[in-house]
Amino acid sequence: MSARPTPPSNAGNNVSQLQTAGNQAGQQRDEDVDLQRAKDLLQLHTEVKLAHGQGSISQGLMEARQMVKAAIAKVITDEDDDDEGEAWT
Repeated sequence: MSARPTPPSNAGNNVSQLQTAGNQAGQQRDEDVDLQRAKDLLQLHTEVKLAHGQGSISQGLMEARQMVKAAIAKVITDEDDDDEGEAWT
C-alpha cells in the first residue's frame, strides 16, 4: 500500500491543458504593447551603446550633450551666485 494518492486517469490531459495555456499566455505576452515597447527600448539602447563604443555618435548627439553641460554649468553658477547674495542679506 502506498501513501501517495493514485493520480486520476486524466492526468495526461491536465499536463496538455497546462502546456496549451502556457503557450497562449506566451502569445499574449508577445502581443503586449508594454512588452513590445520594452523590447524596442532595449534594442535602441543596444544600438546606441554599440555606436558609442565604435565612436560613431552623431554630431547632433554631441551638440546636445554640450548644450546640456552648458545648461548644468549655468544652473550651478546661478545657484552659487544666489547663495552668495543670501549671505549678505
